Amino acid sequence: MVRGKTQMRRIENATSRQVTFSKRRNGLLKKAFELSVLCDAEVALIIFSPRGKLYEFASSRVKRDNGVTSFVLCSISKLLSTQETIQRYQRHTKAVQTDNSSVEENMQHLKHEAADMANQIELLEVAKRKLLGEDLGSCTMEELQQIEQQLERSVSRVRAKKMEAFMEQIDQLKEKEKVLTAENAKLCEKYGLLLRQESNEEREVVPYTESSEISDVETDLFIGPPEGRIKRASPQKGNVTLAMLMFRMFMQFHNFMEVEYIPVVSPLENQKENAIHFAKRTGHVIVTALNVVQTGHVYGDFMLFAKAAESKQENPTLYMIEMKKVESVSL
Repeated sequence: MVRGKTQMRRIENATSRQVTFSKRRNGLLKKAFELSVLCDAEVALIIFSPRGKLYEFASSRVKRDNGVTSFVLCSISKLLSTQETIQRYQRHTKAVQTDNSSVEENMQHLKHEAADMANQIELLEVAKRKLLGEDLGSCTMEELQQIEQQLERSVSRVRAKKMEAFMEQIDQLKEKEKVLTAENAKLCEKYGLLLRQESNEEREVVPYTESSEISDVETDLFIGPPEGRIKRASPQKGNVTLAMLMFRMFMQFHNFMEVEYIPVVSPLENQKENAIHFAKRTGHVIVTALNVVQTGHVYGDFMLFAKAAESKQENPTLYMIEMKKVESVSL
């Protein structure tokens, strides 16, 4: 005979209900005992009958001398085990409640912090708009003065930082200037050495001309009347340069009858236009000791020749040269 499925609802018959309670109670106690023995679990079972009678089960461990665990079921041990299990249950539930309450407290605290942060952000946004000159209608005179003072302090700090940045840039530029000045000095020194080498080479090319010009013995070929031949004045030793010698040769080549070197110290130094004007007015030739720039002019029947010094010397020596009248000279 197949057993039908029991419907899960209250049994109306009291006798049948009591019989079912007794059977299922014994089965439940048996299952609790088996669970405690087989799984080494701490089990406590409390059952009250419909009439209020107590049925309980509790597992407790007692070790024998041989170390084998046995479970003793007696009234005293049951009571103690049940109380211990209930206390353990209470401690566990209390801890869980404490944890839950602490979590809830933390949640509430975080919510309050979030609300405070939102309020602070809103206040900062309002202050920012006021600093930008927006939403000033609700500000009092005192608040406006405070905003103005705050802006002035901010501008002062910005200007101070700007000046500090400018000073740092100036210091960096000064350092670069020092480096470039040192490099320029080295280059100028090298350039001066090159110029001196070239000057020495040029002097070595015309040694005979220089010696013949300084010598008192005249070896030049002269064509013309005897009265026109006048002995040339020898310049002082040390004042004759390559430019002067070349200029003498140039003058002799164009049949100048008389050449005389006279040092001049006047405002004409380093002034090219004034030198040319002086030459035109006096009929003399102005030539500097440095052969840098040459300028030729024809003024009437006189050829006026001027050299403008372009040198680092502050006071270069100027020479005024006497000239005789010539027919025509083209440069």
